[in-house]
Amino acid sequence: MPFVEQLLRQATHRSTPIAHPHIVRRESRTGLQSCRRAFHASPQRLFVEECLSTTHTLITGLHSVTGLSWAYTLPLTALLIRLTITAPIATYSNIISNRRLELNPLFNAWRAAIARNVYRARKAKGHAACEKIIQRALRAKGAEVRKRMGLQYWKSYFPYVQLPVFILAIDTIRAMCGVEYGLLGLFSPSPSEEDTTATKDVGEKAVSSLFEPSLATEGALWFPDLLVADSALVLPFALSASLLAAILLQERKLQREGIPFGKGRIWLGRVLKSWALLIGPATLHLPSGMLIYWISSTWFALGQNLVLDSYLPIKPIVKPCKPKQSSFVKSE
Repeated sequence: MPFVEQLLRQATHRSTPIAHPHIVRRESRTGLQSCRRAFHASPQRLFVEECLSTTHTLITGLHSVTGLSWAYTLPLTALLIRLTITAPIATYSNIISNRRLELNPLFNAWRAAIARNVYRARKAKGHAACEKIIQRALRAKGAEVRKRMGLQYWKSYFPYVQLPVFILAIDTIRAMCGVEYGLLGLFSPSPSEEDTTATKDVGEKAVSSLFEPSLATEGALWFPDLLVADSALVLPFALSASLLAAILLQERKLQREGIPFGKGRIWLGRVLKSWALLIGPATLHLPSGMLIYWISSTWFALGQNLVLDSYLPIKPIVKPCKPKQSSFVKSE
């Protein structure tokens, strides 16, 4: 019958469901029962997955083109990211900082002129009120000059663009190593607690499409498997030493440039040093591949800063000259 033939044809051409990380199998007391979690991809999740997929394609492409093992491809990836993205950003930041420092003598001269006019016109309001007026006028004049010369304040935060680039790269390597959750996963919806519990009960774990099994056989030295943690504990504490060296070098650089260290900056330095010391024990469980990339990126950042300090150093702060006091004032 035509109707029966049509039903048979539809059943024959019906496609089988595609496996998806969010499709889990639950094992009940009566038997194994499959269920599917309804999920609608949000724009945030699609954007995160697209970023990770693009970075994964670039890293695996570099691995295929060079023919190197992953133990050398990951440091090479960190080097290329430094040369193509973070090094130009750091160079531009140093240029902007030097141009802003060149304006300090001009602002110091303006402050003296503005203060003289304010004290003459508003002497009755007192010293504190006059100082507020001077600071307000100096900020307005400084903003006008910096805007005219393309040296706005927001450009001083431009180096922080390096942080999202690093997070994207390390999170991609995290997915390649098979670690389930990463930093970028905080910005996308995660499976419900019920689904997660059911998945753990059955013992099935969703494997990311970015997972690279070849990382298990392309290590080097004492870490032949990049998918597992370093059993010798060398890499985690090498990461701590690298971060601590970077922080100490930055403090020495600021002291050489004459930047004053207030209480806030001193406490920030202590917090960063404590964090650098604790990052080693906190990353004992991470795969060796992630630590190799992180250590390589830190040391390349140190080398980048040393090169910039040699060829494009930030000039020391020009301080205003203090007028000589007369003998009459000294005697008082």
